[in-house]
Amino acid sequence: MAKPSVKIILFTIIFFFSFTPLIMPLIGTGSVTVADYSIYNNNWNGLSTFRAVIENEGYQVKPLISSLSCINRINNKSVLFIIGPSTFYDSLSAPALIDYLSKGGKVIIADDFGSSSSLLSFLSAIVPGVGLFEGHLLLDSGSYDKNVSLPVITYFSSHPIFNGVNAIMLNYATIIAGDMTFLAYTSNLSWLDANANYAYDAGELIGPFPVVASTVYRNGTIVLISDPSVFNNDMINRADNLRFAVNLLNWAADYNTSTLVIFDEGHRMDVSTSTFFFGIILGEVNWISSNWLIAPLYPLVAVYLVKSWLPKREKKKIIEETTPRFKSTFSNKIKWYTLSQNYNKAVEVLFKKLKGDLVKTYHLKEYNVSLISEVITVNKPEVKKTEVEMFLKNLDNIVNSGKIIIDKDVFLRIFIDIKKFREKVGLAWL
Repeated sequence: MAKPSVKIILFTIIFFFSFTPLIMPLIGTGSVTVADYSIYNNNWNGLSTFRAVIENEGYQVKPLISSLSCINRINNKSVLFIIGPSTFYDSLSAPALIDYLSKGGKVIIADDFGSSSSLLSFLSAIVPGVGLFEGHLLLDSGSYDKNVSLPVITYFSSHPIFNGVNAIMLNYATIIAGDMTFLAYTSNLSWLDANANYAYDAGELIGPFPVVASTVYRNGTIVLISDPSVFNNDMINRADNLRFAVNLLNWAADYNTSTLVIFDEGHRMDVSTSTFFFGIILGEVNWISSNWLIAPLYPLVAVYLVKSWLPKREKKKIIEETTPRFKSTFSNKIKWYTLSQNYNKAVEVLFKKLKGDLVKTYHLKEYNVSLISEVITVNKPEVKKTEVEMFLKNLDNIVNSGKIIIDKDVFLRIFIDIKKFREKVGLAWL
């Protein structure tokens, strides 16, 4: 019996993936992972405890590992949780969520410094009143646990999600900005730490601030929570976080345990699991197959692409092998220090690059904070000199203070602040 050719094997694999989204829109299997806020992560930063509580309440839990567009193929009543996503959403995710809300779906988004802002930005252009996560660290000296970065929220509306809830504890949270219905607030001694020095400075915004909010769109509801840590294994049993989480679920499900509870696992970075790669493939083909007009043509398109691609395989390989590949030394440094959790060195490299770009862009002989601030003010009248000086001095203090940065969220905030500063003063991003 003749062995199947390589072309036939490849064709079979691609054809299988062409049909997979049509018959398998929601994958019901998961695996152990270490990804933050995954329902399959049993460590302190996972949601395995919350998942177990949900299942003990009588609900069925399902992970969504591809694009959000397949959420609309589910016939059962459902609730969608998006908690601490770590990869960005494309522009097609928002229309899918709009459709889901129009059908009566309820969406809970809990994030602070992560990538859900890419989704909310798209949504805000369509849904009036959808807010965004402000992005700076929330500190509260009026109500906290061990330190001001662990705010204890005690000001609630009369919403049923707060029945029996006296306090909710947050951990490195931010706030919600937008024209929504605000449901929970910080104390009036809270503030936003704009320069990440963990102290109040003149000009920084003072609370109270909203940390839980909702808005209604057609038949559905969106709930925003400015800290995903409320649900993780480490925090869910602190204060009344568990009671709040269960109340939120029951309310979103209309107290009906036949409601399907879906967690977005597809926007979570963990390359150690096979579902991560399958989710990428499934997400790419899912959008095409979701369209009723072109879905029947999709397998035919796949056949055409395979036939046109296979004969050129060797030629393509030669081109790829002879094309020089250049890597950015700077980017590699940042990537390496981040992966090795040497956040201090990563910040130092970012600051060094910023100083060099400022000197080069504004044709200066040396790095001088006062001189740079004056030149920027002349070229960018909308930028205040004191603001530039304060940012550069605070960044210098972070680099040279000797204080070790051990928290990924702290590094991420500094990273975002540097990015915003570069854009403000006219420097291209790295």
